[in-house]
Amino acid sequence: MKLRIAALAAILSFAISNCTCTPPVGEAVQGIVEGTVIKGLVSGGAVTAFAVNEHGRRTEIVGNATTDESGAFSLSLGGHSGPTLVCATSGAYTEEATGGLVQLGVTELCALVDDHELGKTTSGLLVTPFTSFHAALSACFKEGGREATFSGASQRAALRLNDFFAAGTSGFNFRSTTVV
Repeated sequence: MKLRIAALAAILSFAISNCTCTPPVGEAVQGIVEGTVIKGLVSGGAVTAFAVNEHGRRTEIVGNATTDESGAFSLSLGGHSGPTLVCATSGAYTEEATGGLVQLGVTELCALVDDHELGKTTSGLLVTPFTSFHAALSACFKEGGREATFSGASQRAALRLNDFFAAGTSGFNFRSTTVV
């Protein structure tokens, strides 16, 4: 009996020490959000993506980027999925009325990605004063109990803002309309 246990222990020890298998785990799934910050095209702006909890509140930072000269950015969100708030601060833009360069400073412009899918790329996100209204109103609708889910609050806010800003223009969508 002792001989069998010793033989079994020796075989297991040999098998474990010579095992070259690794778990079947690949690269981490990465998500990306691409877009443009517009209050005029904001160059050199700091863009931060936040996870959003079920109450519509921003939580941890899930990505950072800087806008290029045309206001464009690309954020890597790592393994984050779900509602995402993308906010821009600092940077500069050309003010249309005077043509002067204006610093965005601590003023924050935000846009809400209702449900970023893990490993997917969300492109064409506009971060504007319109989308900032939407993000704030969505959180108010959820927190105020007007909607049971944050997704529902976002849809309700979008409907209300489109109705208001459209002013009779059919097909208007504040999420795809640049600020002029």
